[in-house]
Amino acid sequence: RSVETILTDLTHAGFPKVILITDRGYESLVNLERYILRHQQLIMCVKVRQSLVMEKILELGDITGRPENMSVDVETRIYYKQYDLVYEVVGQGGGITKADRLKLNLYFDAVRRGQELTALDIAIEMQRQALEAIKAAGDRLDDDASIKKNYNWFDIEYDPSDRKILAYSIKEKKVASAKRASGFFANMTIGLDMDSMQALHAYGLRDEQEKYFQQMKGQMGFDK
Repeated sequence: RSVETILTDLTHAGFPKVILITDRGYESLVNLERYILRHQQLIMCVKVRQSLVMEKILELGDITGRPENMSVDVETRIYYKQYDLVYEVVGQGGGITKADRLKLNLYFDAVRRGQELTALDIAIEMQRQALEAIKAAGDRLDDDASIKKNYNWFDIEYDPSDRKILAYSIKEKKVASAKRASGFFANMTIGLDMDSMQALHAYGLRDEQEKYFQQMKGQMGFDK
C-alpha cells in the first residue's frame, strides 16, 4: 500500500519520471507488476535466495575462489553479470504489458563470501553446543517460536509431554543453500539503460539520501 501511495504522491507533486530506488523490504511480485504497469523506472534490491536469482547462481557452477563467467570491477573488486529478463503483466482490461528493459544484476564479493561462511559455521556450532547442553542436562525446550528463532539451522525432535530433546540434526539443504548464496547480492532494474556497476553505484546513493532526509526532518522539527 505504501508503494502505491508514494507513486501517487510523486505524480501529484510533479515528479512522474523519477527513478525509484527500493530495498529488499519492498520486493514482491505484486510490487514488480505494479512498477511494470506504471512504466516506473526502478532500481530494486532483491533477495539472492529467491528462485530466479538462485537459478542464475547455480548456472555459474561450483565456486572454488571466484565465479567463472563473471566480469570483475577493478575499483570495487566485485564480480558482476547482467541478465536480460522477459516478463509480461496482464492488466485489468486483459491487455498485456511487457516489462521495459527488465534486467537482473548479480554481484559476487569474495571477501564477503569468506566472512559469511565463517559466520555461518560459527552460528551452526553455537546452536549445536547449546542443544547438546540442553539435552545433556535434561532441560525443557522453549516454545516453538523460540526454537525456530534460536535454532534455525537444526531440525529438533522432542517429547511433547515434557519438551525434552530426543534428537536433533542439521538442516542440510538449508545450509547448502546458504553456502551457495554466500558472497552474492543482486538487484533488478526496469526501464533503465544501466550496466551492473552503474546500477550498483546508483543504489548506493540510497543510504546517502536517507541521511540527508533524516537530517532535514530533524532540523524542521518533523516526527517520524
